[in-house]
Amino acid sequence: MRNWAFIQKNLRDLDHEKKVILGAHFFTVLFCFFPWFKAQPIYGPEQSFNALQGPPFLIGFFMFVLAAAVVLYFADKIWESDRIHLPIKEHNFFNFCGGLIITFLILHWSVLWQYGQEVQDSEIRFGLSVVFLLQIFALAATHLHKKTKHHESVQSFFNHSPTTPPEKEKKTTSKAPEKHHPKNLLDK
Repeated sequence: MRNWAFIQKNLRDLDHEKKVILGAHFFTVLFCFFPWFKAQPIYGPEQSFNALQGPPFLIGFFMFVLAAAVVLYFADKIWESDRIHLPIKEHNFFNFCGGLIITFLILHWSVLWQYGQEVQDSEIRFGLSVVFLLQIFALAATHLHKKTKHHESVQSFFNHSPTTPPEKEKKTTSKAPEKHHPKNLLDK
């Protein structure tokens, strides 16, 4: 039970944007196994492909690997094993993976659309559309996370604390007797 509590604590400690990024890539990996394309040739059995099947299977494989890389990066951070060290900034890694996945999604769709032109009845299934929306959300969350971190770093630069805390300043100052000014006498 200790391990699950540790994992739950680390998941709760993630920023909202990082939770969206993790969720989007996790569900991208999951939806790679859902139907992406269905075709009914004139002669022959019905064909149904997911991301890892059919003519554009290699493109789907690269999408799967990129999304799995992001999920593995988060798993490394959640379990605090620190085995994965990125040579680039974290948000650049998320932007790179998300941008490539969207590019591969467009390529995958175009290959499926072209293949669908050759058969009598074909349709793009919901798996491809869901993954496209998930990656749009992931890129938006990455952008928001970058802006939030930049804003926090600028704010912390301008709001640095004095060298001595205010409590110590109050204790170390000597109390001088009040001078009686004519204005103070009228207030009493």
